[in-house]
Amino acid sequence: MTFAFCGLYYLSSLNRHSRNSQRGFSLGSLSIFFWLFTFAMAFVGYLTTEYLIKHQHQKVEAAATISAKGLADIINERIGQRHLIIQAISMHHRDRIFALSTGGGYPFDLSVMSDEIHALLPDVLQFAILNSKGLAVVGSDGLDIGRACQASINETFKRKSVSPSLIELHSLSTGKKHYDIVQKLQRGGEVAGVFLKFKLDPFKTLLANFNTFNFEFIMVDTRSKLDVMASTPSMAGRFYGQDVTEELMGKGLVLAPIRGTHWSLLGLEKPGVFKHHTHQVRFVALIIFLTVFGIVLWLAMYLRSAEMARKKLEEDSIQDSLFNAGPTVLFQKQPTESMSIQYVSPNITALLGCSQHEILNKPYNALILAKDRLNVRSSLLEAFEQKLPEVNLEYRLELQNSSGYRWINDVTHLTYDAKGRCIALQSYVNSVHAQKMAEQYANNLIESAADAIAVTNQKGVVVRVNQAFDTLFGYNREEMVGRSIEICIDKNSQQIFNEFKQESLANRASHYSSIGVKRPLFAVTKSNKELPVEISLSSVNTLEGLQVVHIIRDVSIQIEAQKQMQVAKENAEALARARSRFVATMSHEIRTPLNGVLGMSDLLLGTPLDTKQQAYLEAIEYSGQSLLRIVNSILDFAKLDEGAVRLELKPFNLNRLVHDSLQMLQTQASDSGVTLEVENRLLGSAQFIGDAGRIQQVILNLLGNAIKFSPEGRVDISLKLADEINDSSQLSNVIIEVKDNGIGIAHENINRLFDSFTQEDASTTRKYGGTGLGLAISKQLIKIMGGEVGVSSVLNKGSQFWVKLPLKIMEELDDLKFISPKESESLAGLGNVQMLGDSQKSNPPIKKSIKQRFDELLKAGSPGSRTELDSSLLAVDSAESRLKDKSVLLIEDDVINQQVISEFVLRLGARVDIAEHGIEGLSSWRTHPHKYSLILMDCQMPVMDGYETTVLIRKEELLSGVQKRIPIVALTANALPEDRERCFAAGMDDFIAKPIDVAHFNQKLLKWAAW
Repeated sequence: MTFAFCGLYYLSSLNRHSRNSQRGFSLGSLSIFFWLFTFAMAFVGYLTTEYLIKHQHQKVEAAATISAKGLADIINERIGQRHLIIQAISMHHRDRIFALSTGGGYPFDLSVMSDEIHALLPDVLQFAILNSKGLAVVGSDGLDIGRACQASINETFKRKSVSPSLIELHSLSTGKKHYDIVQKLQRGGEVAGVFLKFKLDPFKTLLANFNTFNFEFIMVDTRSKLDVMASTPSMAGRFYGQDVTEELMGKGLVLAPIRGTHWSLLGLEKPGVFKHHTHQVRFVALIIFLTVFGIVLWLAMYLRSAEMARKKLEEDSIQDSLFNAGPTVLFQKQPTESMSIQYVSPNITALLGCSQHEILNKPYNALILAKDRLNVRSSLLEAFEQKLPEVNLEYRLELQNSSGYRWINDVTHLTYDAKGRCIALQSYVNSVHAQKMAEQYANNLIESAADAIAVTNQKGVVVRVNQAFDTLFGYNREEMVGRSIEICIDKNSQQIFNEFKQESLANRASHYSSIGVKRPLFAVTKSNKELPVEISLSSVNTLEGLQVVHIIRDVSIQIEAQKQMQVAKENAEALARARSRFVATMSHEIRTPLNGVLGMSDLLLGTPLDTKQQAYLEAIEYSGQSLLRIVNSILDFAKLDEGAVRLELKPFNLNRLVHDSLQMLQTQASDSGVTLEVENRLLGSAQFIGDAGRIQQVILNLLGNAIKFSPEGRVDISLKLADEINDSSQLSNVIIEVKDNGIGIAHENINRLFDSFTQEDASTTRKYGGTGLGLAISKQLIKIMGGEVGVSSVLNKGSQFWVKLPLKIMEELDDLKFISPKESESLAGLGNVQMLGDSQKSNPPIKKSIKQRFDELLKAGSPGSRTELDSSLLAVDSAESRLKDKSVLLIEDDVINQQVISEFVLRLGARVDIAEHGIEGLSSWRTHPHKYSLILMDCQMPVMDGYETTVLIRKEELLSGVQKRIPIVALTANALPEDRERCFAAGMDDFIAKPIDVAHFNQKLLKWAAW
């Protein structure tokens, strides 16, 4: 404006001089007139400019308010839909949710819920089933419940109401934001819940759709004033993840709250747009100042066009906002044969993949699939004739920009004039494609089933049969439909079948039941051929009423195979028993002459001998003792593998036990030049309850290995109590760590370090000797005692083994003190055994003879008499009563394992049947599906492995519609996490690793066999 004033002053000066010279006007009067006119126009221009700026701001604010209200209503509706869908899913799957929350129903129930959740709620990121404590039990892949999510879950579970939780905004570990909905369920005294995590992308899309040239929306959390999302990349750079300041909130055009959340819509003017408008108005004011008429005319046209654009925006947004955010598509059509489309809502893109403009004014009849056009036309003509106000149709619409179609439900409202003529058609269209595809898939499953399937009504009249039924009985479908299913049942078996059917129908439940397993049942074909069959029934409630699904299986081959398998089973069991006796006999036969050799060598050592004879005899005894240790190790390993080891539980002093162990190995350490160091953090006078001999055997194995593989090095042993204590059993975890600086273990060999007869590589065995059983035996002993063992190692730098044993402390904690250095002098007094921090004070090693050394090792290998396992570990007596009359199917190809596991099962009071591979096991289960309470499944087998067998069993259960599937527990020597996951993925319910821990095995058997 200053520049304009200067220019005008210059022009007026020129004009003043010119007019003064030509006409003789008074210079003063001309100047006064010019400046009066100039200031008057400047004042009018200023008022006009300020008015236009303020009016534009009010106009944008009004448009933003209308859009914000509409957008908030859409978001409220969408959130409400989410709540309704979640409540419907929760009520529909109520029993499944409670089963999953307590560890059951996996993975079938979870898979069913997952499919329905993702079908109905496509914007779900993750979901989980919550137990009564609000903790996730199972859920979708990659489940990530952060602290904020868990806090929201806990708050929901504290409320007495079961209404869905208030929507909260949280962040994933990746920083991406999401919102959660928690649905709490109650059934009697039980509580469970469903946790769902949703993407914010649909809200971002809505924000982008409602943004205009003048304003844009962001969603904020009014509690913490954190920006939730931005609708454009430019806004994301300015606002996303930043605090929304009070200044920014004050500049907002509108703040619309969203019900059920702490969120609000904040409408903001787009940066630069308002400033650009201000400059434009001021520029226009300058033009008005120079050319008043042109500026006034332009301003009038501008205001008029802006007002018309605003009104047009309001009219279009009201119509489109009603349908664009929901699944329903609105069509307005002419009541002609072609049904020309007069209007279609914008969400037509989601249904048919095309835009509004592509199908406007085109015939609706052309969108209908050719096969369905006649039915649609006939239904509409019938509605016209009967003057119906509404007609409901289901048909298919063709996709416009790709091949394929969509099943839709069309509710068409018909409008008539005073003469009864139809003048308008208004259709509300929803997609039902997913439901139709599900029905078609179910029909395909029935048709492709290997077993004969017949569906009848409650009276036994056949409604439909599959191809396998035609093949088995020789009837074609037209012959069977409308006839009684009893024509396929042998006369002598009809009474049994009718009794079974009446009993099944009396329950009025869609459960699965079978006949022909324990009681023989015969069917008859069209050619009067008798067949032994197994018939399974399940009742289904449909729109046509109760229907009964008959699954008929020819079991002729299974019956014959069962007889053969019984003979093979008996032969295999006899062979397993003979093999076990042979191994035990040979082991004892080896020890008998070996003891004679060692005894005679001991006697000879007491007679006068020269130096060479003394050396030879000591070498013989050393070799004999080595062989004896190998035999003892093999026997220990065999007993552990068979579950024959019994623990002798009594009080002992762990400090004294470690002291004695170090004394036994002191000579070995001295000969190898190894320094032993002890770090003792145990309570000095503490008495523990456990098997002292077995614990000492583990310590000797770990220390012996460390000394053997650390020549001229150092071995550290540390004792301490872990922080955690099991409140229910009052057991404390004692941690024993053995660390060396020897040859170490390659990373790829650590996983097989505890395998039987295994060392790191062949060169290790040749150089250092040994059977490779020490660590395997130690690991199994630790498992029997309820403990854990592990190792960490770096090649050529050393290894660290740790053992965690749950032991009960006999003394009160208040009476115990930590061991002082003086109290540990007995340990430090050993030749090259030092307390930690005392490694520089090495005493001369104590030389001992080979005989003395072996005496100590023999003492370590004979910990005392063995007693039966603690009743708290096995609880066999109570198990026998609980598993009485239970049958277990063992599918295992190894005969030895068959015998061992069978004995475990029989000892618990249950019966056991054995199948040597998956095909035999599958046949036994098919023949007797209700006989067995549990299947123990080996994973690695010839012919058919355990994984494939489990998948087939689960598929057949799914096709049969059983309500309670048979538990399957894996038995495998592969105990890595990926092996466990593979078992669960195949459909197994639990996992037992070989070698078998008897207490663990009994616990699993009691859990699943009594399920």
